[in-house]
Amino acid sequence: MKNIDLTFCFKGARQYIHGTDMLNQCTVLLREKLGAGLEQLDFVIHRMTDRNLCLSLYPAESVPDFDTLEVADLKFAVAGEYWDARLSDVDDGPDCRYPYDEDVVVHLCSLDAVGRQIVLQQEAPYSEIETLVAMTKALHQKVFPDLDGSWVFCRWSSPRWPLVDSLKRVSIQLTQALGTRLTRSEVSLDGKVLGHIYFSARSNK
Repeated sequence: MKNIDLTFCFKGARQYIHGTDMLNQCTVLLREKLGAGLEQLDFVIHRMTDRNLCLSLYPAESVPDFDTLEVADLKFAVAGEYWDARLSDVDDGPDCRYPYDEDVVVHLCSLDAVGRQIVLQQEAPYSEIETLVAMTKALHQKVFPDLDGSWVFCRWSSPRWPLVDSLKRVSIQLTQALGTRLTRSEVSLDGKVLGHIYFSARSNK
């Protein structure tokens, strides 16, 4: 597998490809092609796009130099082999849209703004990363109510993917503010750290 075109639909009222859809599509495809779950996953979004994407997969030791900044990249391992997947945008954009209500997840959570923690009390009807992103976004909105802009998902890292059979009782703790516009939060379940999620502050100007 070298280059594979990925087509998307816009999520809700958004005019850009959502990071959760990038991660979901890529990890499903990579697991199917490589025949196993992913380990040491590090997914980073470099910029937003309203275009469909092309996935390019390389062994980690032979990644070429790129002339332009990719939309996102995924670094991971499968059975001890290390890989690097790059996402670049193509000329055409999505021609579809589907509903997505993050409040459905938020209503299933308990949130402590002072303690900077949010906990999922019941199963959510979305994928793992959609659930975690919705929870983290709600937490940021409570902890930083005066932000001039919006918080967006920009990175996920974890020892394995997928994570667990059920995210019920999963906890997200905002642990670090990296400057004024980047945060790191710890995701854990029953005392075990599942991974870390990063958000960046996007200006509305």
